[in-house]
Amino acid sequence: MAEHNEIEMAEHHVEMVDHSKIIENKAIPMQILRAATNNFGVENLLGEGGFGCTHQDGREIAVKKINQSTIAGKGLKEFKSEVTVLTRVHHRKLVCLYGYSIEGNDRLLVYQYIPQGTLSKHLFHWGDHSLRPLDWITHLSIALDVARAVEYLHMLSLQSQSYIHRDLKPPNILLGDDLRAKASDFGLVTTTEEDMELVKTKCRGTPDYMASEYLDGRVTRKIDSFGVILSELITGKKGTDHSRAEDDIYITTWFRKMLREDDTFLETIDGNIIAN
Repeated sequence: MAEHNEIEMAEHHVEMVDHSKIIENKAIPMQILRAATNNFGVENLLGEGGFGCTHQDGREIAVKKINQSTIAGKGLKEFKSEVTVLTRVHHRKLVCLYGYSIEGNDRLLVYQYIPQGTLSKHLFHWGDHSLRPLDWITHLSIALDVARAVEYLHMLSLQSQSYIHRDLKPPNILLGDDLRAKASDFGLVTTTEEDMELVKTKCRGTPDYMASEYLDGRVTRKIDSFGVILSELITGKKGTDHSRAEDDIYITTWFRKMLREDDTFLETIDGNIIAN
């Protein structure tokens, strides 16, 4: 899901349909979503991503509208993938899919609304949004939440099949009002049988978060980028930072080098954590 922006909502929002009805029948009429988002008005825009934009009705839902220009390509495939995965797996650390809508070339996904936006906003851009930096306990809680989401996808979701997220990163981790985290954006998820050590999959996702095993397309189901996210939570630095020396651009390389030097270890820790 895309980066959330701070916006002031209009006063004339309509009530969304009862969630129990959505869950019973995940196909939602387009007119309900048009009314809930004020016809997808810009005042309801939360953010934009590679394959769509996200709207809210002011209270309960986030609606991701797939760009029509991508429907014939990756966008349609990711829409189908997300619906398939989120109707089969359910966990408190995964964003819940309430339903979807199809009308002509329009494809929409309706999620639970996670009010505090992305981990990226709170970890890297908190000053831009007049937020306080996350404290150490919150960093630990988020790490545990993401770990539980990944564990569920890899090991516990189905008895005979597990999932690889393939695009796990701070913009796809959402925080609630209690700052507990949920994984989102399942358009690139792929499946693997439980007893397979390796799976063959196309190289998809965000380059900064790809494991080196991805180069030949053969990966284990555990290549999801939890280690990079954990490094970001500890350091407060992005996965890629071109302001660092050329050999240190990628956080994994920089972090390993810093850990080897006893006198520089504390320099890896986010100063905002220490201050709190």
